[in-house]
Amino acid sequence: MNSGLAHLVHHHIHWEWCYNLEGRRDAIRYVKPCEEHAVRLKFLGLIPPEELPRSLLLWVQKLLTARLAWFAAYNAWTAARQALGGPLEALHSAEVAVRVLERKSDAARRKVEVVADKCDAAVNRFVLTHPARLAAIHVKYWPDCPWDETLHTMFTRANKGEWY
Repeated sequence: MNSGLAHLVHHHIHWEWCYNLEGRRDAIRYVKPCEEHAVRLKFLGLIPPEELPRSLLLWVQKLLTARLAWFAAYNAWTAARQALGGPLEALHSAEVAVRVLERKSDAARRKVEVVADKCDAAVNRFVLTHPARLAAIHVKYWPDCPWDETLHTMFTRANKGEWY
């Protein structure tokens, strides 16, 4: 599982959707200050699906389905573009086919954006309406997390975050 509702994707947002957990870990390793790596990587994590309500998981499934459809359409368009060539009379009909595939890919991408917005809204609703459930998940999976609810950060002076 590489995407889902996550804990501390960013230091100042306790719960948010993470589209690419491994990509985020790489970004922390290569972009963030070295002294932050250990604490950021320790507390970055996905909430297991069994901890989430079915309604939220349905939005996640819709998003994954839409993304797979977009990837398929995009790959078909890319393959068709790469295959262009050959006799001039065949080239025109191939270009038309490529433009059709491009439109299908664009439509699929727009659908992903719409579904992603709805999924984000569902995640935000869950976060806002289930604070006790999230608090229990927080204690269960990240019991020693330095998150400060008042300051809305994981970096405080108490844990060497003088820069915040």
